[in-house]
Amino acid sequence: MTNIYYLDSFKAEPIVDEKITDELIESLYDFAPRNVFYWTLKFAKLKFNQRHRNNEQGWFDLLHVYVGLPDWIITEAQIEAEKAAHLKVPFGLINDISEISDNDFTISVPIQLTNSDTGEAYNSLYHAKAKYFALRCYEIESDIINKHGDFEDMEDQFDALIENELDNVWRKKQVIVQILKDDDFQNERIETLYTCLNTCMGLAEGNKELIEAFTDIQDAGEIGPEEARKIYSNLTIEEFFEWGSDHFGLDDYYTDADTLVDNVKYHMECDERMLIVNEPYKFITQIIARSFKIAEHN
Repeated sequence: MTNIYYLDSFKAEPIVDEKITDELIESLYDFAPRNVFYWTLKFAKLKFNQRHRNNEQGWFDLLHVYVGLPDWIITEAQIEAEKAAHLKVPFGLINDISEISDNDFTISVPIQLTNSDTGEAYNSLYHAKAKYFALRCYEIESDIINKHGDFEDMEDQFDALIENELDNVWRKKQVIVQILKDDDFQNERIETLYTCLNTCMGLAEGNKELIEAFTDIQDAGEIGPEEARKIYSNLTIEEFFEWGSDHFGLDDYYTDADTLVDNVKYHMECDERMLIVNEPYKFITQIIARSFKIAEHN
């Protein structure tokens, strides 16, 4: 069971600004990918400490992340409770290793979240590949500077998150991780929808083996190919949404069938080729069109 320790309020951790030691490098080597040379860690240590000595640190150097944690550890409290092996290091050092060798670490970024039911704050972890995290940070920084994307209609964040980033490491981390979590939600939403659509398409085609496997795993009752074709070839969007929610949790990502329709329309407006080359989206447009015809008739 996950242990969640709630905080009295949101607050940033004190920034630890220290040079990298040989002892840290020795420990990090145990958590490094197999093909990372020990020299790579020494080289990265040199680069990091040169920035420190010359007072040239970036916010990556003041952002501390965990390495070595499995992705099922989702709160900082779990680390101690599960006695999980780990090391906490500046992300600037991890990024140096990636730039020197093109190797990739899995990192866990500590963040503060709120319980959606109680509003209480707690310390959580966001897991990501280091190279992806760095790339998205650079892209988001560009959006901040150019007031693009998530920052288009937001109060100007340039002074706080770019010009004075060293004084706002915690805030910048919170902003960036929230954007990455939103990205993950959108990806998971699409993956879930595709799973629903491809499964429904197979059932609508009367694929006997698929029907048998699906009804066995999903406890959907015994139906034959003809019955499956009749049922799944004639679903309305409301019926499809209810079916997808029952079997795949579609309602975790869409509040209702109308929200699903709006999202499908949005993706098709962004890429008109989807109606030509994307079979799952062609299938759901048929469901939507059928639903509108029934609604108009009624």
